[in-house]
Amino acid sequence: MTNRRIYKPLLLGSIKGIRIKMKEKISISVDGETLDIVDKIVLKRKFRNRSHAFEYALIKILEELKDEKI
Repeated sequence: MTNRRIYKPLLLGSIKGIRIKMKEKISISVDGETLDIVDKIVLKRKFRNRSHAFEYALIKILEELKDEKI
């Protein structure tokens, strides 16, 4: 069980059936080579920032797994 605050989520939108709620800050560890690639993509203005790039990648993974039991 996590220590997340309980709140009424504010629905900001939907991407292909995945609901987007208020964002929570998290921390992840990524190897340097992967981070260099992400930074180059961000510099080319494909994404606003690192968080946007990682969120987009996670949404794509969730779309693929949507119909599987998790």
